[in-house]
Amino acid sequence: MVKKGIKQDLVSITNLFDTFSSNNSDVNSFYSWRELVDKNLKSTKSLILEEDVLFAQFYDTLYRQLFSIPDRWSTEKKTLKTRLLWVLEDLNNESSPVILKVIRKIFSKSNSYDGAKKSKELISTPQVFLSSSIASGVNTSSENISDTKLTFKTRFRSCETQHDYVAFAHCVWNEYWDVFQRREPQEIRDFVENICEIYPSIIKKVNNNDLLVAFLDTFPILLQYAHHTPYDKRFIEVARHIQRKSLEIITNEDLDFKGHYHQNMDGVMQYYFQSMFSFFQKGCLAAFVDLYKFTLDLIENYEKFEFNYYYLPILSELYYWIPEAYIHRIGPIMLDEVRIRIKKSPHSVLRALLGLSKSGSGANFDRYMIVSEFLKEIYKDRSVSDEERTIIKRAISSFKIPTAAYRRMLREVFRELRHNKIVQNENLNKTKLMSRLIRMAQVDEKIDAERGQLLFSAAKALEIDSDELQKITKESQGFQGLQNDPLLKGFRRLGWQKTPSALMKNLEVYKWSQVKLESFQRLFSDFLSENPFVPNQSTIQLSGEIKKVFGVLSGEFKVAKFHQEQSSNNELAIFLYSDRKSLRKWFEAISQIDYIIFDSKEQSFSLDISLLNMAGTIKIDRNEGVISPETLNQLLELNQSRYKLFLVDGTSNTIVYSLKTTSYLHSRDKVGSLFDAFESGNFISVKVLSQMGQKKEPEEAIYYHAQIENVLFLATGKKDYEEMKNLCKRLIRDKFPDDYRLFYYLGYLCFETDESQEGFKYLIECFRLQNNFKNAMFLYAEKKLLENVMDPRALAYLKQLDLGLYDEDKLCKLYKLLEKQHSIQLRPLLVKSRLSFSSQNN
Repeated sequence: MVKKGIKQDLVSITNLFDTFSSNNSDVNSFYSWRELVDKNLKSTKSLILEEDVLFAQFYDTLYRQLFSIPDRWSTEKKTLKTRLLWVLEDLNNESSPVILKVIRKIFSKSNSYDGAKKSKELISTPQVFLSSSIASGVNTSSENISDTKLTFKTRFRSCETQHDYVAFAHCVWNEYWDVFQRREPQEIRDFVENICEIYPSIIKKVNNNDLLVAFLDTFPILLQYAHHTPYDKRFIEVARHIQRKSLEIITNEDLDFKGHYHQNMDGVMQYYFQSMFSFFQKGCLAAFVDLYKFTLDLIENYEKFEFNYYYLPILSELYYWIPEAYIHRIGPIMLDEVRIRIKKSPHSVLRALLGLSKSGSGANFDRYMIVSEFLKEIYKDRSVSDEERTIIKRAISSFKIPTAAYRRMLREVFRELRHNKIVQNENLNKTKLMSRLIRMAQVDEKIDAERGQLLFSAAKALEIDSDELQKITKESQGFQGLQNDPLLKGFRRLGWQKTPSALMKNLEVYKWSQVKLESFQRLFSDFLSENPFVPNQSTIQLSGEIKKVFGVLSGEFKVAKFHQEQSSNNELAIFLYSDRKSLRKWFEAISQIDYIIFDSKEQSFSLDISLLNMAGTIKIDRNEGVISPETLNQLLELNQSRYKLFLVDGTSNTIVYSLKTTSYLHSRDKVGSLFDAFESGNFISVKVLSQMGQKKEPEEAIYYHAQIENVLFLATGKKDYEEMKNLCKRLIRDKFPDDYRLFYYLGYLCFETDESQEGFKYLIECFRLQNNFKNAMFLYAEKKLLENVMDPRALAYLKQLDLGLYDEDKLCKLYKLLEKQHSIQLRPLLVKSRLSFSSQNN
């Protein structure tokens, strides 16, 4: 089976690569090639060694192709190189000469091997898209139309002319944004409830969907408000109310949303997908599910709107790249939501998503797949009757399956049944099995002669006559019994015609982030298996603002020493384990860790965690000392107090987040007095202690940070600024090249010395290293928007500050400054905008 499969794949891989290389816009050929390559890169070590000659040909082919992949797919190239690296690491100590020959060949090219290890971080640049379809403050022809003290029905009845109806539609659109800006969930809900009583009539009169689009635009924002600490269920409830009301409007048979005055829906759809990527990466799973359901609602009603692009392939790809920690939780929900809709409407556009029991394009529907489905159905109850033994013998004989291949298939089937926890206490269901095979064969809505013959042979092995087979085929076309078939799982991979390239680029970056997590999971697999989460092992106390927003946190931490080849250094890893109830809070907490101060005693070890955008600390105590404090100190000195931090889902024992920014682990013995001075607000002591610390502990970055911040707030002239600029540049060059704080300080200092362009450059570098540093966002937004109030990146940072509710007083002052400078109502304008991200490869 493997030999035939890899031979066919090699031919297809070569042909598909030639096709998309000659046509840079042929995304279908690229993703078909990508799928085949990925499938073979995931082959087990035993299979690779068993068919070493063929796999050597595959690696040699891939090695040559990787260097000529067009730049259009540079991010996908990174993920393939990473997977290839894992294969090389797994096989490096094996004794197969032909495989080793290819490995040595690949290792001889540093840009193939090292490039996968040292590839630069992928970042996403924030952007805002301002709504410009309607002007604020539209003049109306009647006072009653704009009188908000009257009911919507009364105001609507006051309209006499077409101009009145248009003016009324403009008024309620502006009023909704005014209400939304106040962030009172009940007020938003009341507005939506009342206006939806007459909204269908408004659409018929004015023929535009502006207010509906406003509802759709605010849905992800409400979910974000709800999932931002402290968690606020009121926003979830009003978001779901908007979803229900919007769906009532969308499915109204008397309405459609096409024509000159209706807004195109592609912007909304791309906004939704980008928000789903973001929710996944922030651990906001409930928000992801809500947004996913609403996205399905919109796609189901695709024909009622103006769309230029096609989105089903993104849904399928999103499913196949669910983070490992969430696959068993989120995967079934994604499938079930589609199944429920297909069951209600058999001709739903979503039907194209289903049809295969495993990933693939359908081209691999062959005798091996059929026998595998026989085995799954037979072994689903973990026992085999005499009748079932006879049937499987007939199938093996009919399809001429070699004994060795059969044994491999049986192992794979048992692995799949265990992995997906499929157990059904019933005997072989011939009709269900045949129905499933028919659906798999007609995945492209037709069954050719070759597949028809395979199905006929399968029916013969099951002793199903031609009349019964015809009946099952007819019923299968309506997806009967789909909801109750646990063996039918997975979305079909679809073609990529008319899929927006910007969204596909964001999808590639999302995939890359998942590959990185998988890489860390491999690296720490032994450690994680030997050190599972132990509830109540650590005591966690919160203080200050952190306590107010997080309430209670639970979990524990573990420290590990590890080695990474590309740095040739022993490094330190801190693992924060969390149970499910605290996981979302930990996502938000560790994404903005500033410093960690540890206190090591003979019988205990504790961490004090300071966050970047919140005051206070998270203190974690463990009644267990460090086995070798000397080793810990040596590692910190070697790595200049830096470490890698990982968030682990204690339920599945999988890594769900890795902190990519530079943060520092300091001993309280070395920096405790400095922190005490910070807390007391004694900046003279801070200045003295920071200068003393630099002489005594030159590798502790916090002393340099303290000195520079003193100058930022207490400097008396440009001489002080120039001195600190030189210090920052020297520290970045010689000691801390990835310290985002130093780049922020440089940006701040450049603005003070009238070097604005240099200041913006350093702030951009700060965002590359730490994209949610509120001080940097405030500084960039203020300086750039004073120059150009419509700068999209600066507006995006301002919107991020608004969505995060960071320092509301400071934010209000910034809005007032900018609105006075430019004579513009900036905050109401920015509320009516979508926040998205443009993925970049740096």
